[in-house]
Amino acid sequence: MPGFSMNVSQQQRQSLHMKMNPQMLQSLSLLTMNAAELRDYIYEETQRNPALEITRDAQPETVTVSKISARTGERIVSSGGNTAASDDFQAFIESAPQPEESLQEHLTAQYRLQTSDRAELHLAEKIIGNLDSRGFHLAPPESLLDPARPEETPELLNRCIRTIRHLDPVGCAAADVTETLLIQADNAPYVPPLARYLLNGRLDLLEKPRPPLVLKKLQALAETDEIPPPLTEASVTEALDFIKTLDPLPARNYASSATAYVSPDIRVTRLPADEEGAWRFEVELTRSSFPEIALSPVFTELAESPLPKTESEKQGRKFAKEAVRDAQWFISAVEQRESTLLKTGRAIVSAQRAFFEAGPRALAPLRMKDIAEIVGVHETTVSRIANGKYLQCEWGLFEIKYFFSSQVSRAAPVSANAPQLANISPVSAKAAPVSANAPQLAPLPKASGATQRDAPLSKESVKFELKALIDGYRAAHPGAKPLSDQKLSDLLAERGIRAARRTVAKYRTELNIDSSFDRK
Repeated sequence: MPGFSMNVSQQQRQSLHMKMNPQMLQSLSLLTMNAAELRDYIYEETQRNPALEITRDAQPETVTVSKISARTGERIVSSGGNTAASDDFQAFIESAPQPEESLQEHLTAQYRLQTSDRAELHLAEKIIGNLDSRGFHLAPPESLLDPARPEETPELLNRCIRTIRHLDPVGCAAADVTETLLIQADNAPYVPPLARYLLNGRLDLLEKPRPPLVLKKLQALAETDEIPPPLTEASVTEALDFIKTLDPLPARNYASSATAYVSPDIRVTRLPADEEGAWRFEVELTRSSFPEIALSPVFTELAESPLPKTESEKQGRKFAKEAVRDAQWFISAVEQRESTLLKTGRAIVSAQRAFFEAGPRALAPLRMKDIAEIVGVHETTVSRIANGKYLQCEWGLFEIKYFFSSQVSRAAPVSANAPQLANISPVSAKAAPVSANAPQLAPLPKASGATQRDAPLSKESVKFELKALIDGYRAAHPGAKPLSDQKLSDLLAERGIRAARRTVAKYRTELNIDSSFDRK
């Protein structure tokens, strides 16, 4: 055929792929473990590998109150000395309240009836364990995928999440209130069109959920937005009645198991100030939570013994060398985990120094990328370290990822004469810590000059100020009409914090605080 030619050529292409060996996978796995998980894993490894010896047993923090058996659900009361119970003691035991079922236990029991696939169950249990007291994701779900488990794919992750969302209570494993309400709506046999419109980003219209008021707002929006007809008081009433059947916090009726057995991985202690008056902080790992390990001298000697003569001696020496090699890898991986965790803790304390000096209201914006650059690791490594591990300081027990918060802009201009938060009431608010019985905080400083005016704020510090503002107003004006989201937005602006009304509503919901209408 004229003008047509076909050339066949052979080209050589070079590409670089990193293949992860078992030791690298083990190191990644150790990074994701908290102190309790590492303790169990070390004991398992010492049982598997005889070349490892425990030189000091774990000494986890003892619980002096009654404990619940995770296996049987029976109440166990520790007692020193004579365990013979008196009549009063027996009566106390019999009258003790029965343990409540946690959300995690409730969802896990249901999921096990859905499938017998071990890989799916393992991933589903990680997702369920990652839910907070409201039923929402703590860490991004994709961060739960384990590179050491190739069967854990994004497709399997999505399937697990879809299944969990339709278990009882419906709507768990959501990102926020809006998503859980939409999930519950999708599970309903009928959804009024106007209700779905309101659920899709228009929940701020329901601050005062009275049909005439909502109808008036919708009629104003109808000039610029397409709203499902008919737009009548009857259709608004139908939509509001439907939304009232949904639960914005689906897990609220279940006992929380997330904090029952939490122990810190990092401790931060405030030390006396230096000669210049600057506070110093000591950062240390809670190594007593897991056992100390070392190479077995017997196996080390056997592995280094002269060349054996018999076949059985050869096999014994080969086994000893492999066991010692694996033990060395394991010890190195544990030490690397400790080193990386400690460096990360020190970097966080350095970056969030104001927090450790003044408390949650001083939390600064911080990205995992910034800490990764300081520590000299990849951002995903910091993500693995931050997930499921806790830091103890004088302000309470905080999940490490709490210290990574997005930036919120300051309002401009800042009023230098704005009333101080402490003038309302110096309330100690609980933002995100597991335990935050914090001492009273100093008043929020007045903004002065460009430094204060331009200083960035973190989302968590704004949430702290919002809660303190609501609690302080309630304490100073008992029985008064609660502050609306718009008024809260205005008061925050007076303090140099830019937060729109919808942002205030979002933060208020994340803090489990009802709207001003429901707070009456």
